[in-house]
Amino acid sequence: HKTMLFIRPAGNDAGAITLDEAMSKFTDKKFQTHEIKGKGARVTNYVVPYKSYGKPGLFKQLQGDDLLRQIDKWVKDGAIEMSCGQAMAKVVQNSEWTDLSDLYFVLFGASSAMGPFFKLMDLGANVIALDLDRPPIWEKLLKETESRAGKLIFPVKDKVPAGASIEDIAKVAGCNLLTDTPEIRTWLQDLYPKECFVCMALAYLDGAMFVKVSMAMDAVIKSLISTRGADKVIPAYLCTPTDAHLCTPASIEASKANFKRLPAWQSMLAPLFAQVGMPLKKNVEKPIVDKDGNPIDGLHVVDCIIPEQGPNYILAKRLQHWRAMVSRAAGCTVSSNIAPSTATASVLSNALFALGYKGMVNMKPMEITYQETSNSVMASLLIRDVRDPTAAANPKTPLKNPLCLFTDNAWHGGCWRTGWKFCSLGAPATLGYVSQAFFVSFYLLFYNIYQAQGWGRALVGLLSGGTSNAGQVWSAIGPAIDFFQHLGMMEVLHAALGFTPSSPALTFVASIDFITNGVAIGVVAILNECPELKQDNFWVPMMLFAWCNAEICRYTFYSCSLLRDIATSCQGMAVALKLVKVKSVELADEPVFNIPYLLVWLRYSLFIVLYPMGVSGEMNCWRMAMNCMLQTPSVEQPVTFGAYMMQTCRMLTGGRGYWPVLGTFYLFYVFGLPPLYLTLLGARKKQLAPAPKNDKAKKGR
Repeated sequence: HKTMLFIRPAGNDAGAITLDEAMSKFTDKKFQTHEIKGKGARVTNYVVPYKSYGKPGLFKQLQGDDLLRQIDKWVKDGAIEMSCGQAMAKVVQNSEWTDLSDLYFVLFGASSAMGPFFKLMDLGANVIALDLDRPPIWEKLLKETESRAGKLIFPVKDKVPAGASIEDIAKVAGCNLLTDTPEIRTWLQDLYPKECFVCMALAYLDGAMFVKVSMAMDAVIKSLISTRGADKVIPAYLCTPTDAHLCTPASIEASKANFKRLPAWQSMLAPLFAQVGMPLKKNVEKPIVDKDGNPIDGLHVVDCIIPEQGPNYILAKRLQHWRAMVSRAAGCTVSSNIAPSTATASVLSNALFALGYKGMVNMKPMEITYQETSNSVMASLLIRDVRDPTAAANPKTPLKNPLCLFTDNAWHGGCWRTGWKFCSLGAPATLGYVSQAFFVSFYLLFYNIYQAQGWGRALVGLLSGGTSNAGQVWSAIGPAIDFFQHLGMMEVLHAALGFTPSSPALTFVASIDFITNGVAIGVVAILNECPELKQDNFWVPMMLFAWCNAEICRYTFYSCSLLRDIATSCQGMAVALKLVKVKSVELADEPVFNIPYLLVWLRYSLFIVLYPMGVSGEMNCWRMAMNCMLQTPSVEQPVTFGAYMMQTCRMLTGGRGYWPVLGTFYLFYVFGLPPLYLTLLGARKKQLAPAPKNDKAKKGR
C-alpha cells in the first residue's frame, strides 16, 4: 500500500501518491445508494446444476440425495478433497443455512463469471454489487434481480427518481474500482453499520491490471476491517487451482498411485514430449522439512502453477492469500476456497486452453466444470464458511499452518491427484483430444461401416437362398459371417487401447452374448464342424436372420453416432480457434445433428423380437450339436479354431453325458439372458423417453 501509486487525475504522474495516502486523503462521498428488491420466491432446497464437461444435453438439477450421491462420486473420483465433500453435504443437510436474508454480501465485480451473484439472489441474500459503470452490465443485473428473491444494493452517481426504468437506473449505476477506490471505501464504511459484510473479491483483469485491481480491492477490505471491526467484515476469495498450495497427505498418495496407473500411451509419449521441450513431470514435491531436516507430518506442497499465466496473475493471487491470512490472524472469519478449473469464456478464449480442456477427460482424475456448476458449489462452500463455527474459516479453529486455510474445502478438479504435474497436462491432453476426436473416431467410423456392409451382404445372401437347406445357405454366407464374427473381437482391443469408453473386461463379458459376438463365435464353430446342423431348415436360418438384422442395425447406429461426434468435434475445434461463435460455452458441444429417430427406435426396439429369435436358434444349435461335440472324431481334425474349440469341449465334457453337458450350456442362458434383456429394456426406456417440453433445466442454471 505504501509502494503502489494512485494517480489522480488519471495520466497525470505529477499527482501520484501512494495508495495508502490516497485512501486517507480522498474521503468525499461520491456515491448514493439505491436498492431493488426481487419479486421471486426464495429457493428452499440447495440445487447444483451439473453435467459432465463436453457432454451434450441439459444440466441435471441436483438436490437432496441426488446431490449427496454426486458429492460422494466427486470425492471417490478425486475431483475434490473429502473436507470439501463434507462441507457441501453440511449445506445440503442444513437447509436453514441457505436462507440468506440476514446476510450482506459485498461482491467486488458482481458480474464476474465465477461469482455467486445469481445463486445468492436465489437464496434471498442482500447483495451489495460493485461493478463498472457500464449500462449493459447493470441492465443485466437489474433484470435478473426482478425475478429473484434477494435484494440488490448498489452505488449510483445521482439520485434515482421514483418510477425510473431499468435503462435509466443503469445509466447512473456502478463505479470503477481502479479510479474510485477511496470513494467506494467511504460509501461502504457507512452503509448498514450494524451489519456484517461478507466482502468477496471477484474482479479480474488481464495482465498487470489484475495486480492493480487486486490492490484496489485489498485497500477497501483492509480499510473496512479497520473502521467497521474484524467481527463485522468477512473477507472472501476464490483461490485458483493453478497455484502452489499445501495439500492433503491423501492427495499425495493418490498422485503416486495414479502415476503407477498411467495409460501406456502417456508413458510412451513422455520421452517424445521431453525431446520437444515439454517434459511431463511427476506430480510429487519433496516433503516439507523442519529446521533439522525432518519431514513435517501432514504438510505437503503441490505445485500446479502454470507459467503461461504469467507473473502478474500469480502475484495478484498471492496478495489475496496474504490478506486472507493476515485478516484471519486479526480475528476475522475468512472464506478462501480453491475453485475448480472452469470452462469460462475468458479461459476458453485461449485456443490451446480450449483444446486442452477438451482432452482433460483422458488425464484422470481431472474434471473440468461448467461455470454454472462452479458458481453453485463455490457458493455452498462460502455459505458453510459463514454459517458453520467449526469451519477452518473461523479464526478460533486451530490450523497446523496458516496456509492450511486454503487446503480445507479444496475443489481442485483433480489436479492435486494426477500422475503428472498440472503444468504438464496441456500437451498430452490436447494431443489426446485431437487424436480421439479425429483419428480414432475416423478409424472407428470406418470399422463400423465395414461391419455394417459385411452383415448387410450376409443378409442379402441369406434371403436370396430362399428355401435352400442350412448347408447350402451356410456354404454361401458362412465364410463372411465367420470373418465378421471374429472381427467383432476387435472391440475388446478398442476398449483396451482406450478407443471406446468400456473397460476390456466389461467389453469381453458383453461380447459373449449374441449381440456382441461371443456366443455367436461358438455357434459358428459348431456350424463349421458339425454336419448335423447343416441339415436344419428352421433354427439355423432363423438364428442367422436375427444375427444379421441385429448387427446391421447396431453398426449402422454406431456409424451414424460417430459421424455426428466427428461433426460436433469439428464444430468444437472451430469454436476454439475462433472461426465460429456460439452464445454460451456449453453450446459448442451440442450435436451438429441428431441421429434419425427411426434408426434410434430400431436400435432400441428390434432386440425385443430379434433377441428371442437369436437365442432360440443358438440353444437349438447347441442341442443338435451335442452328439457331434461329445463323440471322438474318427479322423484327424484340421487345425482350425472350430476344431480346436470342439476338442477343448470334448476334453472338458468327456464322459459327462448328453443332458449334463447340454444343461451346463443352457445355464449360461438361464442366468445371463434375463439381466441382459432387462438392461436393454432399461436402455430402451431411457433412449426413447420423450424430450422435455420446456427448458427448465437450463433456466435453473
